[in-house]
Amino acid sequence: QYWIDRGYIRINDDCAFHTIVDAVNCFGQSYKPKSIWSAGAKLSDGETYIWCPKLYPNDKWYNEEIDDIIIERCLNESKRDRHVERITESSYHKRIVFARVKDNLGQLKYRFKGLYKLDTKDSNKKRQLVWRRIQNRVETF
Repeated sequence: QYWIDRGYIRINDDCAFHTIVDAVNCFGQSYKPKSIWSAGAKLSDGETYIWCPKLYPNDKWYNEEIDDIIIERCLNESKRDRHVERITESSYHKRIVFARVKDNLGQLKYRFKGLYKLDTKDSNKKRQLVWRRIQNRVETF
């Protein structure tokens, strides 16, 4: 509620949530606990998705953050091209990113990283998606 009342989140605020639902609900949504089964949710504006990626290698994805860029790679060869095609053809080319991280006590959290936009030129070249940060601050509501 603090972030909704404040009206915005900035990278410098070191904002992190315990669940994806907590992060998503800062943007006018009303999800109930355990109601999001993917790494995020669409906003009603038709172009913004709240994304909570693991920015470290895991069994399905290899996502990495390099400065103001996130590179998203699907490790499943049979799904990779379809995933890139589906995202580039959708209207959801903006992502408010809350990266999944562990805090110093080992607890999982979702830390705010900014607003990113899909770079369609660089995304298709290597069968990966390239997201470039376009804002360090987003409005909550």
